Amino acid sequence: MIIVVYHNINATRKLEEFAKIAFGFDVDLLVISKPTGTAAQMGVPEIHKEAFKKGKNVLIVGDLPDAIEVVQPDKIYTITKFGEPANWEELRENVKEMKVMFIFGGTEPGLSKKEIEMGTPINVKWEIGELGELAILLHELKR
Repeated sequence: MIIVVYHNINATRKLEEFAKIAFGFDVDLLVISKPTGTAAQMGVPEIHKEAFKKGKNVLIVGDLPDAIEVVQPDKIYTITKFGEPANWEELRENVKEMKVMFIFGGTEPGLSKKEIEMGTPINVKWEIGELGELAILLHELKR
């Protein structure tokens, strides 16, 4: 099971694009953690509407510990430039057998040190932004 978390996002357009990619790759659950600004005011209602139309699951939570408490994943990966390169074979096996959560940061420079430590840090393809990293991650997992 693939759970994707977008944490601390404040830009409506980025939130909508992130959700579009997640829905396009048919993730099991999209979690929006700590949305702020226009993302919270306009983006969240818009992605809820799209999720409903497409029969997708979305959860909105106040912070990462809330997401972890509610979803109770078996394994958590944080996407960061400080992580080891992704081991695609291992990740594919994990999502087949377990409930796996992937956490992306929504604002520069990404996740904080404390947030990174909430999971196993992995590096997908840093310096292309979280939208590109999400697309690469989901493409590799679905191969």
